[in-house]
Amino acid sequence: MKTIIYTSYPCVVKYRDINEHISINEHVILDDILDPIYIYPEKRDRFSFEINFSTPAPYYRIIEKDGKRLVFLLDGFSAENVVVHDFKSYGITSKIEIGQKEITFYGVNHKKIINLFHPVSNITVGHFYHINYVKFDKNDKKNIICYNIKTNSAKMFSARDIVIDKNGFSLFEENEDYKNITRKYFIDKDGLKLREQDFSRNEEMSPNELLPYKFMSAVKCGDFSGAMDYLSSNLKSSLNEKTLKGFFGDVSYFYMIDPCSCFAISNNKNIIYNFSIENDKISEIQDNLN
Repeated sequence: MKTIIYTSYPCVVKYRDINEHISINEHVILDDILDPIYIYPEKRDRFSFEINFSTPAPYYRIIEKDGKRLVFLLDGFSAENVVVHDFKSYGITSKIEIGQKEITFYGVNHKKIINLFHPVSNITVGHFYHINYVKFDKNDKKNIICYNIKTNSAKMFSARDIVIDKNGFSLFEENEDYKNITRKYFIDKDGLKLREQDFSRNEEMSPNELLPYKFMSAVKCGDFSGAMDYLSSNLKSSLNEKTLKGFFGDVSYFYMIDPCSCFAISNNKNIIYNFSIENDKISEIQDNLN
């Protein structure tokens, strides 16, 4: 079986006597794997690791397609399970411990450890009701981790800028498809809620081979209204924004395998999507789950 390794950061793939350097959005193909594969990221603040096909790891995802094993190397954070910050809200005591390589949230009889793969700076902490948060800079991004002390659940947000206000926070993002994305989150005694969001899309036309990428970019950032614009009239007649969101779920990562298929992580599931294009619109979408 062929094994294809895709990466989102520069690294060296080592297998037996093969040492293959691949850069961002490149891949390497290996045949009939019998021995361990080792990944050596270029940046010093990242550690090397082994790809194990039988044991899941937070650094990569594996999925099979058309008789091939596809491996996607991921970039970011891993939630597993020092400066100490104590909080008390509605009679519940909690705390946050911040070390050099991890952040630990303590809730009601449990804790959550967030391992950091990169150095962080400009750390601030605080809380709203039973939601504790840590805000920090990583590379050129602002980040905030919100931790629910009652449910022991954590959610991380990353954006160009993050502004804390008295009732929650706002995220300001941009990418090659959107000149501005604004999301406002409200926190009260019931928890964290998305109060409103606004999308300002770049309007330049895209060649057909970029349509699935543009579509998935809209889905990933939650702009389902914008995603509908890339669909054919027949496909749109059988869908609406709600059913489209129900089909794709919460896409946290996607990687275009070729112009008409992509790998995605949605609701922590590994999925392959295939797209058909007719008359400059997406006419059909299939996944590997059915």
